Amino acid sequence: MVHFIGQTSIFLSIISALISASDTTSEGDRNPEWNIVYPEEAFLHAGGRIMDITKPPFNAKGDGITDNTPALVRAMNYARDKMIEHGQFSNEEATCYFYFPKGTYLVNGTITYEGPRVVHPKKDKENKGLSLLRIIGQSREETIIRLKDNCPGFGAGTKKPVLTYHKFYEDHIGSNIAFNMQLRNLTIDTGKGNPGAVGLVFLCANAGEVANVTIRSGDGSGHIGFYLPTWSVQGYMRDITVDGFDEGIRVSNYAESNPTLEYITLKNQRNVGIHVLRSSPCFRKLLSINEVSALKITDTAAQVVIIDSLLEGGKPDIPAMHLQETTSQLFARDVKVNGYGASVQVGEEIAVKGDVDEYVSGGVFSLFENQPMKSMGLPVEDTPLVPWEQDLTQWVNVENYVGANIAENIQNAMDSGKSTVYFPKGRYEDIGTIRIPASVKHIDFMGATARGSLTVEENSNDPLLIENVFGVIKLMSECPRTIIMRMTQRVYYINNQSDPIKIFMEACRDVGDHERFCPPNQKTWVRSMDNEGMDPQFRIYGGTIWVLGHKTEQPGVSFEVKNGGICEVLGGYRNETTPDQGRPMVRNENSHVSFVGYTSMNAIYEHGVWEIREGVTKKLMRSDFPQRYGYTRDFYIPLYVGYDPKVIE
Repeated sequence: MVHFIGQTSIFLSIISALISASDTTSEGDRNPEWNIVYPEEAFLHAGGRIMDITKPPFNAKGDGITDNTPALVRAMNYARDKMIEHGQFSNEEATCYFYFPKGTYLVNGTITYEGPRVVHPKKDKENKGLSLLRIIGQSREETIIRLKDNCPGFGAGTKKPVLTYHKFYEDHIGSNIAFNMQLRNLTIDTGKGNPGAVGLVFLCANAGEVANVTIRSGDGSGHIGFYLPTWSVQGYMRDITVDGFDEGIRVSNYAESNPTLEYITLKNQRNVGIHVLRSSPCFRKLLSINEVSALKITDTAAQVVIIDSLLEGGKPDIPAMHLQETTSQLFARDVKVNGYGASVQVGEEIAVKGDVDEYVSGGVFSLFENQPMKSMGLPVEDTPLVPWEQDLTQWVNVENYVGANIAENIQNAMDSGKSTVYFPKGRYEDIGTIRIPASVKHIDFMGATARGSLTVEENSNDPLLIENVFGVIKLMSECPRTIIMRMTQRVYYINNQSDPIKIFMEACRDVGDHERFCPPNQKTWVRSMDNEGMDPQFRIYGGTIWVLGHKTEQPGVSFEVKNGGICEVLGGYRNETTPDQGRPMVRNENSHVSFVGYTSMNAIYEHGVWEIREGVTKKLMRSDFPQRYGYTRDFYIPLYVGYDPKVIE
């Protein structure tokens, strides 16, 4: 028998010890003080890959006076030409790192490439647009891209971006190849007298990052601060402030858009804090300080997750969260609300007043008797903030430690006693099996392609950060050292030891199909992850995992949880790209799961959830769940629960 509560709305008061232990850090942008610096040998003019925007051939000037539009357009043209020449799959050839030292870079137009839309060597209809574009500022507070005041072309109604990662987004044609897009550590200022300005247009397929960024209007005017206009958008976006604009954040009118946003501050918006159309953003630690609604959903097929957040400053006649499109979905948990007359409004009906303990707009579904009809509320730990190494003598270039081959070079660099190891070239075809000692705190592949194995074999109180790599790598844990994986693709994690361990993953792809991906001794926190072509896609075999935002592709089981595993998934979807093979999104075998998600694209997948207990199998099928209007073959899972609360306490 299928058990569910309410097909339109449910408000749950959660008072048990299940909820709780979420991180006590305050809501909103933490504004970490990064001063991002690199050794000389990391730069292009010295043989590396990072391009200083103030050096030839770009010659930008951060003096606050010079018009830098031509210089920055030259940089985007450079990225365009790389893509046209090599295509996005030539990762080591096409990746572009643009580094902005401290300064104010005045512009009087949109920063994008010139000419028609990029077409790659494989000229299929979707193989268009930029990818592998990374823009890094030295200092968030002191690296500023600023639009000239009263700039021609940015008047009322123009809807024109200052910086865009997708030139032709207004034609409503997206891009599924925008891999590894990144924006870090700077401020975008749209100036004064520019009511049509859009601060940032961004997209990122499979994995991408926006981190430690301010988007502000000089006088409060402007159209949109942070705009995610079209598909694809998957990735992790954190520590962002949007100040001013009609809309703080707008998330697209396409379903294949599932950004994960954490530690976001929105303030001084004129119309709405967050405007969601046909998409599925996931928010945690959102702080909205606004008289207008913090969240508005206006189109079909949307599913929004918002947890551990604070919405304040509202007026008594305005809802904090408004589902204007009543067939779309909202999952809200532990949301504090101040000032607003309603916390959640569905259409014209007020659903919740006051703080929101837990609200599920589409119903709670279970398969066995006596289930708690609420999410597990697993404790959430923040990813440790690893300080950026300021002492450049502590950076080690793997090219400088000569051995018999590249594998020996890399091992010698790891064993140098330095804290930060970097890879300045584009490809490292066979790195062998590299041992990572306790002295290494940060490994930055700088977008390189690499193949081989990394073994974490020495414990340390300092976490190990591994980031910015594309390739086929086995990452093997042989000790209980905390590991952070960020912007990694095809780095397959394997836990080979039995001591308790914590793992943090941000904007990773193809990482979770090994049977020891999440074994009993492990706790894992995931912010945006994409697995494709595996079955199962994520194997939780006895461990604990919390996921905020995910995508899987093809018909394999998205999450297989067994051996008493504990799995909470809040937001994301399965892309139906090939014919159904009778595999469910979730397979819960004598384990513990709460799950929020949906299906997308063209194939029809019938199986939502299988739950197996003591040899008895029960199933939730497509017909049991709410339909995603506008995508009639697809369905939502507003909230599935199948767990023993005694295990979670």
